[in-house]
Amino acid sequence: MPGLNTNAEEIERARQTLAIAPDRFRHLPEEEALRTYQSALRQFVPMGQPRWWREYFSTRTSRHFGKGDGFSHLSKLVPDPDELVWFIAEDFVEPEFSAWEATPRDIQAVLGECYSFEYYLIQQQFRWLLCENHHDVLIAVGKEMEERLNNYQGA
Repeated sequence: MPGLNTNAEEIERARQTLAIAPDRFRHLPEEEALRTYQSALRQFVPMGQPRWWREYFSTRTSRHFGKGDGFSHLSKLVPDPDELVWFIAEDFVEPEFSAWEATPRDIQAVLGECYSFEYYLIQQQFRWLLCENHHDVLIAVGKEMEERLNNYQGA
């Protein structure tokens, strides 16, 4: 989009457009973001620090919903759409990600205002992860989320 340089800027623009308060959709400060990112990486990616986490998930379930449509199912897939989760968005500038704290319901709304990019929703105790990759595939990691995605009846 013209004038926007990063995915983080696009997310912030969407948050403002939707009038979601910053305390409900919080951009993590650099040190907290790095800690959250590294903790999620240790929990879900068994080797190194790859650019594309999905290539290294030890177990996972995936489902293709259609071109850019996966985000619209988030609030129905997660156990609690109003629970605070970590939201990590890939970016193309250093540090190549941004990290946020928000609810899946608000994340879904923000993603609806953004162009497509790879992202991760992560339960704050790292019990599950839900990712949408740049191939428009939702990927679930963690027994509970894998079962929810496998049993999901949404089109």
